Amino acid sequence: ISVSVSGRLPVPKSQCRCEACDSPLDGCVAFELAPTSMSTISEDCGPLYCVPCREDLLGPPCHGCGKPAPRRSAIVAADFHWHRKCFKCAEPDCGNLLGDEYFVDEGAPYCTEHFLRRNAPLCAGCAKPVGEGLNALGRAWHHGCLTCAASGKPLSAGEFFLHEGRRLAPIEQEKAAAPCAEC
Repeated sequence: ISVSVSGRLPVPKSQCRCEACDSPLDGCVAFELAPTSMSTISEDCGPLYCVPCREDLLGPPCHGCGKPAPRRSAIVAADFHWHRKCFKCAEPDCGNLLGDEYFVDEGAPYCTEHFLRRNAPLCAGCAKPVGEGLNALGRAWHHGCLTCAASGKPLSAGEFFLHEGRRLAPIEQEKAAAPCAEC
């Protein structure tokens, strides 16, 4: 009995063996690397692999490109296998390669900047996303954006006064507010 795999010339079934483990290939399941644009599907397309060896050597499909991602060099992130070169921020027009630091939103990986744009509150001072900052007056602020209206110096949450709708440092509040008659 002869078989043809991936359009190759028929060969005796006894010669259809896994390149890695040399086990006979099941007549209906075999895997090979995808042909490049320079090659054609023929006898010399490359080695064939059985199902277990495909998982070990070629790896599961990369979530980014769909090509095999060998376990020895692939990464697993956001519940998928990826080539390192395919593990990029999912934000359109970004494409930054992601390393060890990434965030997952709705199942997709994002760089810090785009994750914060999608999820973080906006700073009341500069209107940019706040990753690490402080909460004051019921809003989010970057350190350095919450400033004294009189001196321009940064304020800390809970260490300022509101005087006529303006944020003031304690020393400025003393200057701005006249003491009451009883003081």
